[in-house]
Amino acid sequence: MSLTVRYRSALAVLCVAGFYTNWLNYLFITGRSSLQPAVWVVALLVLAVPLAFDRDAWRLVLASPLAAWCGVYAAMTALWFMWSSQSATASSEVVVRLGSVVFLGTVLLIVGDARVHRITRTALLATVFLGVALNVVDILRPLSFSPFPGRAAGLLVNPNGSAITLTLAMIMTVELVRPALRPWRPKPRNSC
Repeated sequence: MSLTVRYRSALAVLCVAGFYTNWLNYLFITGRSSLQPAVWVVALLVLAVPLAFDRDAWRLVLASPLAAWCGVYAAMTALWFMWSSQSATASSEVVVRLGSVVFLGTVLLIVGDARVHRITRTALLATVFLGVALNVVDILRPLSFSPFPGRAAGLLVNPNGSAITLTLAMIMTVELVRPALRPWRPKPRNSC
């Protein structure tokens, strides 16, 4: 495995551990960290700068439908802003939206290489186990993470967001779990 692939893999695991689990945002929301999540996005962007010098990475990024979607979204945001009141609220919304596009582009640059998909999916599987464990803790000790009694949330704080995040991660990692360990595997049909 080349040094570039190892670096890209480390960044992919960092993305999953920090952003997909909502760990960095959770630390800020609970007051355990004074760094806003935007600071971590900028840090990830800085760490991904060396990947920008790889021509193959740009070819993969630009071939992705997500890159086209980001471009259209950024263009629509700019057009919307031109005809808006251009108030402070509108300006801050443009900054948030364009920051989201930059974040998605950065993550696409990191995980766009097929050689890091396996490690990324493995990290996602670990987040599923962590998320389920934290949700169990939240059920057994209400209000540990979720502000809503009886609804577990884990690090995502929002129960609905937790359910969506766990479901998506389970869908993306189901192939990593051996079929014998999947409780939902279909039973063989009797042949007549």
